Amino acid sequence: MNEVRNLEISWVQGFTRENVEFVDNKTVCYTCGNHICFLNLETKTRSVFQSPGRGVGALTANGRSGAFAFSERKLSPFIFVYSFPGLELKNELKGDAYLDYTSLTLSDGGPYLGCCSSFPEYSITVWNWENAEVICTKSQAGQDVISLEFNPMNWLQLCALGTTTLTVWNIERCGSFHLMKPRVIQLPATNGAFAEELPQTPTKNSFIPEMSLSPISELSKMKPIGYESSLPTGDTITPSALCWTAASQLYVGCAEGYLLLVDPENLSVSVLFNPAAADAIPELQNFHFQALTLSSNGLIAVGKETVLHCLHIRGTQPSITQTWQLERPVSAAILSPDNDTLLLSSNTGQIYLLNPAESDQITKVLDVLSGNFLTAALLRTDKNVCVSLRERGVLQLWASDGTCLSSLPLQTEVTSLACCPIAHYAAVGTASGKILFVDLNNEKQLRLVHEVYLYHTAVDHLVFDQEGCYLLCSGSDLHLYALYARPSMRFSVIGYVDVPGCILSLSTQCLGSTEEVKILALCAAQEDKNNDASLLIVFSLPVRSIAGSDCVDCQGCLYNLKVLRYKVPLPLTSCALGVGEVFAYCHSNKSLQRFQLPKDTDGLPSQQMIQLQPKEEVKGHQLGPVSLLLSPDCMWLASVGRDGLLRIRPTASM
Repeated sequence: MNEVRNLEISWVQGFTRENVEFVDNKTVCYTCGNHICFLNLETKTRSVFQSPGRGVGALTANGRSGAFAFSERKLSPFIFVYSFPGLELKNELKGDAYLDYTSLTLSDGGPYLGCCSSFPEYSITVWNWENAEVICTKSQAGQDVISLEFNPMNWLQLCALGTTTLTVWNIERCGSFHLMKPRVIQLPATNGAFAEELPQTPTKNSFIPEMSLSPISELSKMKPIGYESSLPTGDTITPSALCWTAASQLYVGCAEGYLLLVDPENLSVSVLFNPAAADAIPELQNFHFQALTLSSNGLIAVGKETVLHCLHIRGTQPSITQTWQLERPVSAAILSPDNDTLLLSSNTGQIYLLNPAESDQITKVLDVLSGNFLTAALLRTDKNVCVSLRERGVLQLWASDGTCLSSLPLQTEVTSLACCPIAHYAAVGTASGKILFVDLNNEKQLRLVHEVYLYHTAVDHLVFDQEGCYLLCSGSDLHLYALYARPSMRFSVIGYVDVPGCILSLSTQCLGSTEEVKILALCAAQEDKNNDASLLIVFSLPVRSIAGSDCVDCQGCLYNLKVLRYKVPLPLTSCALGVGEVFAYCHSNKSLQRFQLPKDTDGLPSQQMIQLQPKEEVKGHQLGPVSLLLSPDCMWLASVGRDGLLRIRPTASM
């Protein structure tokens, strides 16, 4: 191809990560694969922004400044900062991260961005994103950091929430010089008690603060930074949620049910709620904090349960002022910039809205269900309907504008999907060896109408021929089954063909002028490794119905078929059958290959192995495995790999 053009994204569906961020008072953003979706909470309309880099990693936004930032997913990733709603690139930040960023945060107090990189640097860095300048950085400081959050009242304070730690980083400055210094918060033990300090030799590069003693929840003493402590009572509790207060203090919720108040200035920690205490609030005794946010009505607490509490804290005594019941657990809560709207999101793909000051009603504004997409196929209608299948067994129909028309839970583990080209139904393969047939004529009411049990193992591949004569399927038992595809034939099984190895790819070719359906199976030879195959098996079935004992033996095996066997020099991972040619992907040299099939094969015996050499070979994808799809007219070849790239090229000149 001499000219390469970009495909435009019409819509995307999914919910990659559970964090949802406000970019203004009425719009939120979230990650969906390699894209960022913007959802208008009033109109329920969505728009899609495609990453200029390689995918989307960590994402953050600030609704007060109208900015959002995200990292890309590649080696030595950049951080991109954009404005909203103009989607104008403000800057590209190139830090020291080699693999990935685990967390990003934007400050309310100016053009500042905090980020934490993953292995091997584990650096916490603060940027001025307007001029792409690193203000300060600290390496090996974020080994277990899962979240960063600026103090909204003071950008010179940054809280790092780890899997087992809580650290407040103070940014000290002298002119243009900035230095990050940690304030490690001493958390109580799992029984609620604080450990006595046992001073040890200070570590290198640490500093020792003033050693005057101050109470910590009236139970312990201040911990000097750089000193070690022992916990004779066992492990410390696990911080799981935090939010800053207007007084620059921190509310910290814990997985064990504790609620703490932390003062970073003097390192005091007050236990506001102890679930094991005799006078503990009953509704909170089995509450596991997932998220915290401070509203004008009180502290909103989200737990693993299907309840949401509003807490009023007087001194060090919390009380529940309001409780909401949820239809399912949520994992995050965030307040809109104008403090009017509370947004709740779940890691199963739902977003809810609540205005605590006006109503107790919780409104669902997004529901994309949960579970990874397993596969998708187009339904041959004038409406361009897409059929998708999730790993959890949910079949869904999508309109051309991205609207979900309907869903059907199949209540089983699924493995494959194919849509009939001449009738409105889908065939679904299952892990238990069944093929399920789903009627799609009524888009609002999908029906499971038939099932066929073929295998004792999973159905790996399903494919219809282009004329809708046959449904071909394969599993791991070296049998390739053929079924009648027309509903009038009741999807009856015709028979099977023995193949010499596990099938990695299955495709068909049937043009309207021909009298036969050609089937191509990519099979693994004995010397092939996992996910590679070097045998191409091609056989034909007549377009007319197969019937009688002259085609199928008493055990159901198809015979009297013309079978051709081809051997390729390098193992392949996928292939597609064209007219007299095969398109394939070779992962060992990361290339797309075209093989020309011999025309005169009438005198060749079925057991003879024919050696093939690539007629054409072009550069493919960097990451496999790669899937290939040939258009019905054989004019276009699509390839998609684990590198996240979809390429469409003309078959006449790959």
